[in-house]
Amino acid sequence: MTAVWYAEIDTPHFTFFAAGASKNQAHQAVMNAWHFHCEQTGADPLYVSPDDVQVHRLVLGQGYRDESAQPLGAPAMADGMNTARVKREARQTR
Repeated sequence: MTAVWYAEIDTPHFTFFAAGASKNQAHQAVMNAWHFHCEQTGADPLYVSPDDVQVHRLVLGQGYRDESAQPLGAPAMADGMNTARVKREARQTR
C-alpha cells in the first residue's frame, strides 16, 4: 500500500498543509510554510510551535473522515456518479 504523510497547522485565519514521503518531511515542509508566512506578513513565528503540527499517514486511494479511514470498498462519488445512483445500486445488491 502506497502512503504519504500529510501535515497540517490550523490558525484562526489560515490552514497550512504539506505532504511528504516521510512524517519528518511533511512536518518540516509545513513548518517551512509557516515560517515563510511569518516572513511575508510579520506574524510571530513563535505563535505556532512544532508541537502544534498534526501529521497523518494517508494511504493513496483511501478516504478519510475526521481522521478515520473509510472502507476502501465504499462507493466512489467521482466520475459523474451521483448520490441517488449510488443509493439505488446499493439497494439492488442487497
